[in-house]
Amino acid sequence: MPPGSLNFLDQAVDPTTGGVGLRAVFRKKVAIASYERAIQSGLREVSDGLVARRWLLERLASQKQELAAQQVRFNLATLHYRNGVASCLEVLDAERELFAIEQQTVRTRREQPTNAVNL
Repeated sequence: MPPGSLNFLDQAVDPTTGGVGLRAVFRKKVAIASYERAIQSGLREVSDGLVARRWLLERLASQKQELAAQQVRFNLATLHYRNGVASCLEVLDAERELFAIEQQTVRTRREQPTNAVNL
């Protein structure tokens, strides 16, 4: 196309826009579509973050219950061992499982600030 000449889109006028060129209308529609995609993406990210937060809270509540149950098991195993009813191995096994759930709970609690920042 020679310099200084207009192409068809620059010369064409959309009658529904009051004389604005088709290129300008097209650019505006592209910008609006891009803006809408950005908003939808942001809303999806917030929704995902809220779902992750709820899941973390539910997991933490479940782990607290399991932690309490394992603590009772450990206390009973220790009591049984002291009274000669259980072996040292049962106490060690209960303590190992208690430690494992404590570690899981700490990991879950450690994920909560990261999740809050991501929101």
